[in-house]
Amino acid sequence: MTKILLVISKYLPEYTGAAYRIDGLYRRLQKADETIEVEILCNSTTQVSSERYNHNGFNVKRVVCPWQLSWMPSRVKNAVKKYYEAVACWCYLRRTRPDILHIVGFSGATTAALLYGGVRRIPRLVELVTAGATPRQYLPGLRYSARLNLDSQTVIIAISQKLANDCRDINLVHNVWCRPNPINGDKCSLVSSEIKDQLRAALSPFHKDDIVITMVAKFMPQKNQIFMVEVLKHLSDDYKLLLAGPRAESGMFKQRDQKYFEDLLCLIKENNLEHRVHICTEFVEASDYMKAADIYVMPQHTEGLGTPMLEAMACGLPVVANADEPAFREWVKDGQNGYLCKMQPEEWAEMLTKSLEISAEKLEKSARHIHDVASVTQCDMHYISLLNALKKTSPNETLKVCDVL
Repeated sequence: MTKILLVISKYLPEYTGAAYRIDGLYRRLQKADETIEVEILCNSTTQVSSERYNHNGFNVKRVVCPWQLSWMPSRVKNAVKKYYEAVACWCYLRRTRPDILHIVGFSGATTAALLYGGVRRIPRLVELVTAGATPRQYLPGLRYSARLNLDSQTVIIAISQKLANDCRDINLVHNVWCRPNPINGDKCSLVSSEIKDQLRAALSPFHKDDIVITMVAKFMPQKNQIFMVEVLKHLSDDYKLLLAGPRAESGMFKQRDQKYFEDLLCLIKENNLEHRVHICTEFVEASDYMKAADIYVMPQHTEGLGTPMLEAMACGLPVVANADEPAFREWVKDGQNGYLCKMQPEEWAEMLTKSLEISAEKLEKSARHIHDVASVTQCDMHYISLLNALKKTSPNETLKVCDVL
């Protein structure tokens, strides 16, 4: 058996794209290799208590600091919470003794797991899934780079070239696997106009002659849905906006995200755009919304990759995206599969209109490319190969990704 402990900053049912993807990954891997055994240790930004539970057959231990500490300055409060999570994680690791640590995100638990693996010489698979993410995670007030031993018994996964370059800057090269997040080729595919019209009618009040712009993301400031309402003001009435995604119902960001959502609704109402904007505040099947649309948009900032961008391309949609994001610049090619824009509503309106002129042949070529480079099947095979290789590593051994894949 290969005993894997997934240590992740947030896990389902708390919504996070990384957790949703990795949950599917391990369900597939366990079907392909029955010797893989997975447990999960996580923190949370929405839950207020620690808990053991089962999700999709996986045993999950959630660790949350029980103290509200509302009287403390934010910086001190966050430090106390991180240390609490880290100590709880360290104790849990001593009891579980995993063969491999799979570390995703940034929290007290992930910080402790990185240090524990480096000190105890436990093989680590470290995923960088957000903009600015780094494998060098430290507890507040401390620095201990040498103790992390990131060049030994460790594979680092960078989901964008920017993250891979950041690793190179700290002399981590040979043990870095740079790859996009995989997409489900069965769900993310080209569809006929008939199916497109059916999905549009089922998911929105919009008509087949409308030009539907869509975006699927959690409603929060970083996702920047509110910018698209500003853009819509500069487009003709036949352009419609279809927004979908969950909202924060609890946790430390509830008040912030609720205010953001209220501001979004107010802006729609102030500009009399209620008939041109449809919102679904639920976790949805993103590919259905993409297939119902004509254009996909990515106005987000500080994105590690933006998997919906790849999914939309795989569905044959042009993508208009924030030009300031390195991950978007890596995939969106002007006039081929979309356009990159500075964050000016007038420019976005112009490029949205222009994106409709991209030929079906170019969009289909882009879709084929995404299916080739972001295949779930190929990605799963690479994970299995790397996990098997990591398990066999000896202390102080550098695992070269190119020798395995």
